[in-house]
Amino acid sequence: MMNKVVYITNTKVVLFECTALCVVIYALIFAQMSVHSSRVLHARMLSNIMRSPMMFFDTTPIGRILNRFSRDMDTVDVVLPFTIQACLSTFFNLLATIVVISYSTPIFLSVVVPLLIVYYLIQVSYYLIQVSLIYLTSVMSVTNPAHEIFCQFQTFYPFISSTLPQPYGIALLGFFTF
Repeated sequence: MMNKVVYITNTKVVLFECTALCVVIYALIFAQMSVHSSRVLHARMLSNIMRSPMMFFDTTPIGRILNRFSRDMDTVDVVLPFTIQACLSTFFNLLATIVVISYSTPIFLSVVVPLLIVYYLIQVSYYLIQVSLIYLTSVMSVTNPAHEIFCQFQTFYPFISSTLPQPYGIALLGFFTF
């Protein structure tokens, strides 16, 4: 009985040590990659700014350029690592949960696999709809002179039709159908 307790305790200690080692390795790799990405971003931004024509510096205030540098660097140094860490943590927690449930109840896989397929199909269709909506939004934001005239006419039509004699108001109504 005593050997079994020692074996279980030693197994738990080994698992704890392996977990701690993995966390330390993860933290070191993550910190190294964060510093590397920050350096690469800064170097590329600086080289692009230095290659800019003099007209850019005449029209853009220095404060705006520095603000852009500091905001982008803050995003890469502070916001992005925490976001990636949360995403990875959630993914591995989900993966561990699915593995444990699948190991204890193998019939669970017969439900999860079709759900993953349905999820993937919904994700693909959502992406296509999102791209189409972004395209439509960008197209509609471009100012079209004919569209502007028509929108102004719709706005001022009651005023125009009330000030013109009746046949002209009816003619305008027939030309622009709402």
